[in-house]
Amino acid sequence: EYYDWIRDSFASNKPFDQFARELLTAEGPLSQQSAGYLYKVVPKPGETASVVSQVLLGVRIECAQCHHHPFDRWSQADYLGMQAFFVQPKFKAGPRGELLYVADKGADPAHPRTGERIPAHPLGQAQPEESPTGDRRRSLAEWMTTRDNPWFARNVANRAWEYLLGGGVV
Repeated sequence: EYYDWIRDSFASNKPFDQFARELLTAEGPLSQQSAGYLYKVVPKPGETASVVSQVLLGVRIECAQCHHHPFDRWSQADYLGMQAFFVQPKFKAGPRGELLYVADKGADPAHPRTGERIPAHPLGQAQPEESPTGDRRRSLAEWMTTRDNPWFARNVANRAWEYLLGGGVV
């Protein structure tokens, strides 16, 4: 069902920003929200943050999970800030099959060295005092697909370039 949703989205020429928003904010019975299978395929919040960052932004952050490399831009706080967007999605059995829902509040991840709680914040953005209220993924989807995001459109263009010409620009 997940594969079919992806294929049908591209076959119907769904705008990529809409595709990304639907993927990130899926909620409800999986039989009706096949995009929600993302959270079954990649169940851990940190892994989800890494996959979403790489696939939709073209940015690899998984190395920052363990350390801040002196030559890399992303810190552990950046990684944990992205991870915090994905702590709320949960699954439960429902009358129409498995249901993806968003827990009211998810615990912000703790920095492994300092113990400080890191609130949800997008890459390259200042760390706020607390995570957004409600479904955090909605604010991530909004930020990700805005014109001000320096990575989303560039990543899509690079992927198209690679597909058409055999190699990406980056």
